[in-house]
Amino acid sequence: MDDPLREAFGFPKANTAFKNMLEGGLKLSGSVVRHFFPARTAPYAFTQVPNRTYPLGYEIERLGPTDVPRDRTVRK
Repeated sequence: MDDPLREAFGFPKANTAFKNMLEGGLKLSGSVVRHFFPARTAPYAFTQVPNRTYPLGYEIERLGPTDVPRDRTVRK
């Protein structure tokens, strides 16, 4: 979290040693994943999960509230 955001939320300044240790750990983790794990050949699992709200799919024109007339125009 950068300083302006931290100050906006009212959090105290983090200990420098802790901040450096955390950043180093994240860089080490990224390096391990990048160099020791193969690249994905397929997207992560959530792309194949069907939408539970519309299990049979949907039509864009039919989405939205049902009590509003469809021929309504926007007036400025």
